[in-house]
Amino acid sequence: MNKTNKRLKKLKTQDVKIRNEINKIEEEEINKVQKPRLKAMIGQCFVYRNNCHSCPKNKKDYWNNFKKILEWIDTKERGFYFKRAWTNATKLLA
Repeated sequence: MNKTNKRLKKLKTQDVKIRNEINKIEEEEINKVQKPRLKAMIGQCFVYRNNCHSCPKNKKDYWNNFKKILEWIDTKERGFYFKRAWTNATKLLA
């Protein structure tokens, strides 16, 4: 192995150690701060002004999407998602 390959191998080893440390710190932050905040959102409703199914030309072409967070689902990976119910304004007004 030449000098460059040894240095590259050493840097890759350091990279793995640094990434693992970053992941550990981020995971602690998620568990201590983010998860409690997000879990507190269960049961809350949100309104989004949205239009993703056409080419809007003016404000009246947009409609509201209403969403309610029903459940917190924690995955095995570093992610999570909310189970949510949604509808749009036209369904509510009909």
